[in-house]
Amino acid sequence: MHVVQDYLDSGKVVLIDIFATWCGPCYFLHTNHVLKDLWDSYGPDGTDQLVVFSIEGDAATTHDDLLGTGTNTQGDWVTGVPYFIVEDNTVPTKFNLTYWPTMYVIRPSGQMLLANDYFFNNVFDPTFDYVYDVSFRGDNDAKVSATYTTRYFCGEYQQGSFVAKIQNMGADTLTSAHVELLVDGEVIRTKDWTGSLLEFKSANVSLTGLTVDQSSDLELAVTLPNNADDLSPQDNNYAWQVIQPTATQTATLTVTTDFWPEEISWTVTDPDGNIVVSSADLGTLSCDETYTQEFTHTIDGCYEVVLVDGFGDGLLNGAVNPTSHSCTTPNGQASIAAGAISIALDGGVIYDNISYGAGTSIPFDFTLETAVEDIKNISGTKLYPNPASTEVYVEFNAANNTEIDLAVMDITGRIVSVLGKQSLVQGANQLTINVADYATGTYFVRMTESKAVKTIKFEKM
Repeated sequence: MHVVQDYLDSGKVVLIDIFATWCGPCYFLHTNHVLKDLWDSYGPDGTDQLVVFSIEGDAATTHDDLLGTGTNTQGDWVTGVPYFIVEDNTVPTKFNLTYWPTMYVIRPSGQMLLANDYFFNNVFDPTFDYVYDVSFRGDNDAKVSATYTTRYFCGEYQQGSFVAKIQNMGADTLTSAHVELLVDGEVIRTKDWTGSLLEFKSANVSLTGLTVDQSSDLELAVTLPNNADDLSPQDNNYAWQVIQPTATQTATLTVTTDFWPEEISWTVTDPDGNIVVSSADLGTLSCDETYTQEFTHTIDGCYEVVLVDGFGDGLLNGAVNPTSHSCTTPNGQASIAAGAISIALDGGVIYDNISYGAGTSIPFDFTLETAVEDIKNISGTKLYPNPASTEVYVEFNAANNTEIDLAVMDITGRIVSVLGKQSLVQGANQLTINVADYATGTYFVRMTESKAVKTIKFEKM
């Protein structure tokens, strides 16, 4: 029988890993030997400072699943494992489990830290012994992070009160620290915090608000824990960017669904709050399918992309247990979900993070660029037939080899078709545009070279 308190009393650190045999992220850690490597370094055959308990806690799984021979498992969890594996489905309730895996580090003092971030942020960095680092900090040690880190804004990035989060990572109670907020390397806010934080406990530190009107680098810094030097400074700084995305020509959303497409939805709204495109336009989404939508420009101003996930875990890209979903997967237990997302403005990707949890919002400014001049390299332009029914042909002479962006707009200025970059050769050129699916009306072919534009009007009959 193993008693956690006995190990703590002997001065050891205890790592508790609560997992399920069907859990993809859990198996990711297992197959990357994260716990095994920690055991080899700090367990009985290493420094003998660490004990690892890996607990399979799902009541719906069986011992065969643990061995990899059942029907509700990612594979073999036992072979070659040196640390302790326990089957106990009462543990998740005792720990108020909300996701798999859940991992805790318990210091000899009895203080416990939810340690998932340490594992997933550092699993590919074998030189950073994160569990050892967290467990054996010095007396005076502070960590800083931001409680609110919106990375995208339109117009101005404003916060009436900027809130930093400091955490006591040291063995002594943290009673004071110095906190700074920097914008593009310049200190713009400071605060000397005082209070009382036990090991691993945290507090919010409110700083005077700020306004940023352009893309900027932000950083929080914490120093002088208990008015002393911080001997573990690796988490004394927290940096990120705030970005003001802009589109002057095109905006496109591309989503590749995972094996839970029923959880995924999105909307794009214009400055007046009107929905310009949404997942509802596509009907019922299918598994493992790529969908692309262009954001229709209605008026200049701030648009917003809102992504929602009904389960709260974003998109999955990786191994999937086929018994956990209803999609058809050809490779059985080797099924791979290819969840992906891309928001591109004028061809450049500004967002591709699939780990957006229950949802996220990405604002951007969409202002159609006004040409300052006609394209001087193009002459003798002709468009025919006009009116057109199925195709139009655009002929012209180019003064030299160059590239243009080609699009078609309706009479309101809304882009109805993006044909992308076209390579022109010196001399005669012809472009073909399929208009068979266009509604009857007036349209314009728009050719753009840098900030020079040439437009040609035609009628669709």
